[in-house]
Amino acid sequence: GSGGVTLSGVHRFEDNDSDGLVVSSKGAITAGAITASGNGGGGASLRNDGASTAQPVKLTGAGVFNDNADDGLYIYSKGAISAVGLTASGNDPGFGARIANEVAQAVTLAGTNAFNNNRYGGLVVSSLGAITLNSVSASDNGAGSSYTGAEIRNASGTQPIKLTGTNTFSGNTYRGLDLASKGSITISNLTASDNGYDGAYLWHHDPDTVGSVTLSGANTFRDNSNVGLWIQSLGAITLNSVTASGNSAG
Repeated sequence: GSGGVTLSGVHRFEDNDSDGLVVSSKGAITAGAITASGNGGGGASLRNDGASTAQPVKLTGAGVFNDNADDGLYIYSKGAISAVGLTASGNDPGFGARIANEVAQAVTLAGTNAFNNNRYGGLVVSSLGAITLNSVSASDNGAGSSYTGAEIRNASGTQPIKLTGTNTFSGNTYRGLDLASKGSITISNLTASDNGYDGAYLWHHDPDTVGSVTLSGANTFRDNSNVGLWIQSLGAITLNSVTASGNSAG
């Protein structure tokens, strides 16, 4: 069928032997506040990628997905994805959150979002549409292996990637932030320090891309084991208040 799934109110899925919550639909998925933590599998899996037309996934309340034995949060959709205030930390083994829609629909994370201390990466976002993330912390991820704090991709068209608010990617075993776009890249108040390889790696996915790269606010790249900040673009690059020191590759 094509009916949607709605979880209104406040929901808790904790300390189960396997996954906390699994939702599979061909319609829209809408949920309020969810806590899915301490489970023996994943915290929460929300999928509607089998829909014949674009159907959204919306998380309208704060989401907590901590200390699961697989990914804290997994979302795979054929439509727009939006959430407010996600915390997905301490998942072992697993990623904090993996979010993908692979269509020209937006991915938006509002509020304050934390993806820290996960065995694998903190946050992975893949979309063919615009990506807008606010106040992301993805630090201290990748225990025992080389993983990135946040990996963000939109490799089609000219859709932008925006990181607003204050964004911190530090202490990860590989890169702090790995971001690739065919559209413009705009980031405010970026800190990427003490990572096992690069601090922040920003690049345009296609050699013909001429989208701009802009860093606003205060931006700090210290004590990374390779490059503090790497930007690859054929478009305009605008930087504000950059500190880059103590990085092994200069």
